[in-house]
Amino acid sequence: MSDDNQALWDRFNELVKLSFGEVEDGDLKGYIYSFRKTYMAVMGVEEFNKTKKHYDEMTEVMIKLVGDDDPFKAAREKDAPRLFKKNWETILESCCFPVLNATDIDDGIEKYQKCNAYVFDCWRKALNACRQGDYPQAVFLSILALEEAAKFHQAWYELFYNDGKPINAKKNQPPRRKDYKFNHKKKHFVSIVSGALLNHRVEGLFGKDKVVEFVGMAENGELENVRQSCLYATVGDEGPVYPDDVISQETAIFYVVFLGEAIGEFVFSTSWEYRDFKEEMDAVIEEFGLPAVS
Repeated sequence: MSDDNQALWDRFNELVKLSFGEVEDGDLKGYIYSFRKTYMAVMGVEEFNKTKKHYDEMTEVMIKLVGDDDPFKAAREKDAPRLFKKNWETILESCCFPVLNATDIDDGIEKYQKCNAYVFDCWRKALNACRQGDYPQAVFLSILALEEAAKFHQAWYELFYNDGKPINAKKNQPPRRKDYKFNHKKKHFVSIVSGALLNHRVEGLFGKDKVVEFVGMAENGELENVRQSCLYATVGDEGPVYPDDVISQETAIFYVVFLGEAIGEFVFSTSWEYRDFKEEMDAVIEEFGLPAVS
């Protein structure tokens, strides 16, 4: 990065702090309140003009940093506009089914953090299974963590907008089969598009083509076939085919790392959560002999 761009980048980070306020690591309630303030500034609420001014300058700085480059070129190459539109439409189907059902913001934060802890407990069990040589279980648990991340995705919006209380709960709810939270294939799609499609770390690890291929698998429902192949033997032309015959060490490492990175990108809303998990992922990447990524 040139000196001029470094100065712009430093200014951008300074403006982020001004816009979000000085929130200490771990202060999720303070972060939510600051995030709300910034959101209202972006929406043009008059009493937050000072924050809006910071936000406007942040936007100008980012435009200068981008320069003549097309920031959306890479996204278009991966069919991102269509996929994100489909992703958002899938998520909107579930708005009437609350996740947290909190009584107040403290209750909401406690439940939200427990959701996240559970998701990453599933992923760490996948990691341990991979280390122990149980490769089908490693892949299955990685996909399970991915599904649970999608199931609880709505929790952040409930917490941010309404202290964890239900948003737009409807008396006449549609059947659960229309809610992506109760559909394996839709959960795979939502998590992968949100967490991997524009994730520079997974692209640095596995390449753009692999990311595009995996997003396609999620969209086409193929991850559900992989999930089942981890659990059930099938009968082939030459006799039974067992999970150990299908899932190799290389496959298990790929799923544990790829989905771990995707889930981290998808789930964490604060800088300190993502920073801590990134350090954990960096150690796992080194352990498995994969190239380091920033």
